[in-house]
Amino acid sequence: MKVKLKRFYFMAEVDGKKVNFQGISTIREGVYHRDGYVVELWFDEDGHPRFKFYREDGKEMDLTRVIYTFSLPLLNFGKVIVPDSGRFYMNHFLPRQVWSRKFTLTGRAFGNPFIALLDLQEKPLFALGLLGDLKDTEFHFFSPGANRKNSLTVQGGRLKFRITKPVGKGITLGRLKVFEDGFYVGGSEKTWWHELRRYGRKYQAMRNLKFYKTDRAFYPAMCTWRVINSDHMTHEWVVEAAKAAADLGLKAFIFDDGWYGHGLDSVSMVIDIGDWPITVPGKFDDIRDTIKELKKIGINPILWYCPICVGPHSRNLERYRPYLAHVNGKLYKCPAGFHTLCVRNPEARQIMIDNLLKLIDYGAGGVKIDLFDYMPDEPCDADHEHDVPTTSDGIRLIYRELFEAARKRDPDFMYSIKNNYGNVELSVYASVVRGGDSPFDPNIMMLRSMYPSAYVPVVHNDYGIWTEYESPEHLALLLIRQVSMGVPNFTINPLKMPEKQKRIMRAWLGLFNSLLPLYRDGDFEPLDPSLMVWKRDDGHTAMITVLHPALEIPFLPYRDRILILNATSREELFVAETEAPDAMEYRAYDYAHNMVEKGYRQVIDKVKVPVGGYVELKKLG
Repeated sequence: MKVKLKRFYFMAEVDGKKVNFQGISTIREGVYHRDGYVVELWFDEDGHPRFKFYREDGKEMDLTRVIYTFSLPLLNFGKVIVPDSGRFYMNHFLPRQVWSRKFTLTGRAFGNPFIALLDLQEKPLFALGLLGDLKDTEFHFFSPGANRKNSLTVQGGRLKFRITKPVGKGITLGRLKVFEDGFYVGGSEKTWWHELRRYGRKYQAMRNLKFYKTDRAFYPAMCTWRVINSDHMTHEWVVEAAKAAADLGLKAFIFDDGWYGHGLDSVSMVIDIGDWPITVPGKFDDIRDTIKELKKIGINPILWYCPICVGPHSRNLERYRPYLAHVNGKLYKCPAGFHTLCVRNPEARQIMIDNLLKLIDYGAGGVKIDLFDYMPDEPCDADHEHDVPTTSDGIRLIYRELFEAARKRDPDFMYSIKNNYGNVELSVYASVVRGGDSPFDPNIMMLRSMYPSAYVPVVHNDYGIWTEYESPEHLALLLIRQVSMGVPNFTINPLKMPEKQKRIMRAWLGLFNSLLPLYRDGDFEPLDPSLMVWKRDDGHTAMITVLHPALEIPFLPYRDRILILNATSREELFVAETEAPDAMEYRAYDYAHNMVEKGYRQVIDKVKVPVGGYVELKKLG
């Protein structure tokens, strides 16, 4: 049973009053009048309902907010995909975790206004996404919900949720003649991931948003975060670690938080973030020399950069003070102890751009942008110019301005953003969106990386991490996940890694580096609703990854070369459907990439793949 959206209720807070439209159809075009205002609904070329709201007399209106209310059949849903950026959605998979909850998308956690309801086999029953401008938006699943005694109530047989746009103190839609929005309505795709991909493509096509790919975006990287306390990061250590990383097959090196002075991991309470100096006492006599050394090694140097951050011990504090964010008339300080430049202020945004260009001029081949999620929730009320009305609008501006400035200075620059604000709009202003960021939790790493991969061509699965206690066999399972979900990033110390682990890492990174054209030009998608079997395919080579607890490959295409990576607990994998010929050349490799078997195999109904290893099938002739 597919859940159908037949109508919605529309309420506008406009010109100092509330105007309600009851039961607007989403299955036929129509024009609705109420109290001197009009809602006009039509369908676009893809069949999605679009509408506009305006005054009957055509004059401008002061539109505070709009509210959409939906009612759907209440079923026993298997999972719910809540509005998010891919950062925390896995915390709310289960329906009971969603009922009566509110999910808010704000400037500092700027996710996607997209939801999906799945059946007990994890196939989509219903999906909905907003097609208008992204604003601070709240989704409230109010029925089933809690009553005044905070007791769960489940009555009426309907699922009801409400979308409020925008939300937040002092935030309105402003003065305008026409307000437009619309709904992506789905439920027919194979998986929720495909629904999100279709929504993302729809949104981006409507606004002519296009991704800009760079070669450096596909370099597997080592990151210093969690490897070494930034207090001990020095020129000598970086150069030696970079040499060891290159020996493993890594091609990029991220100087993470703290390269500039006292990082957030520092034992010192000094917070001097906001200075991006050439000389860092005790660390780098000249950061440009360290960058040159890494380039000689063949490693792309990437500098961590937080555009908004200004610490209380920064040498730039007084110079930047007029452009810092204030809340309730007071200088804002985030929980980490630093202040933030105001993204709504043009001078503050120019400071962010100037500092970025300075890092590029140091010779950096990329930046890791971070900590926009440390901005205040409340809008800045400082006595400086605000040229856009909301934090979200400021984020939209600075993301575009930073990325365009970086591209202009270096067209192949690697520009990385975190999935907190890598939504369907802002993700195009980056070379890469980072997922993962959940050390020693490979499941969350995978879930955080797979989400943005639905609408982003390059996702970095950061960061792979392990201790010396990890067995080579188990490490191979981790690395299969790393190379499958995106470009692998690691926060490991290659100077202390046991040789038995180095051997495994060299093997898997060697395979990854040999497949870079597949990552750059291939299509990526899951083959099953549980998202445990994935295919990367460029029409000539296909890579199938089978993750535990999957036992079956739903579909095997006919390609010149097929790689099957096995991260399950059993060697024999069933094949439900195949286009491949009855016999192909077959080579099997174990977790360390030792060839353990070769010959010819029939692959119609099953294939034998070493656990933690892979097989290579080649077309005969």
